[in-house]
Amino acid sequence: LGVKHQWELFEPLTVNQKFAFMYDTGTFVKFDHGFIGDYNIGLGWKITDKISVDIPTFRVIVPLSDLKDGRKTNTVFGSGITFKF
Repeated sequence: LGVKHQWELFEPLTVNQKFAFMYDTGTFVKFDHGFIGDYNIGLGWKITDKISVDIPTFRVIVPLSDLKDGRKTNTVFGSGITFKF
């Protein structure tokens, strides 16, 4: 379950954010099952109508339930390219 929002600050710059509420079954890698929150925010620079560069991006992943497998809050900085077809 998630929500995604985009603000156009001015052409060609946007602020993109997304929050997702997920349930991890723990099946594939022997982790505990539980709920996780995932928040992303970043700047999108429109290069053409079909290509944008997302730089910088920031992501926070937070366990929302009691997970005994040692998972803690993680943060990730990054960038990316979006192609629209």
